Amino acid sequence: MGELLVSNEQAVAADLTRLDAENQRLRDQLAENEEEISQLRTYLVVERKYEKVRSKQETNGPAPTTVSTSDTSNGKSKTRRATDMAVDLIKAKGQPIHTRDLLPQMEQRGLTVGGRNPVATLSGYLCRDEKRLVNNRKLGWKLVEWGDDTPASVRPRRQRRYRDSRQTKKTAQDQQGGTAT
Repeated sequence: MGELLVSNEQAVAADLTRLDAENQRLRDQLAENEEEISQLRTYLVVERKYEKVRSKQETNGPAPTTVSTSDTSNGKSKTRRATDMAVDLIKAKGQPIHTRDLLPQMEQRGLTVGGRNPVATLSGYLCRDEKRLVNNRKLGWKLVEWGDDTPASVRPRRQRRYRDSRQTKKTAQDQQGGTAT
């Protein structure tokens, strides 16, 4: 009977060792599956974002073009296309428009201005077209053909020219009747 007990203990120990090995193999496989699930979730998030962008493009039309001076298409530089679009927008509105207000309207029409500060970039493009556009800091960009019909209350003030300190001292001494030393 003792031998039977020993052989049962050995069989149980062998089964336990086999089950421990199987348990470890399943845990390793579970870890691999969890890593794959994590990657698939990341892919799903990216796919959903891409799907949103794709649906917006389908509803809004083609993707906007980024304005840079180097690209030429249709025989016009992108700078020229930006100024042409600005002139069209200003004519349509019939009054001056600030650069910060022009930019979103241009983006709605599919022309995106690049750069760190798109408002400043667009303003730089527009100031190059002196034959068609003029900037009034208070009112915004207007057409040259409109002339200067800006009300005096809105026109920018002339900057005062300051005299240098020597000329001011001399004038003060002349008024007192003294001479400059």
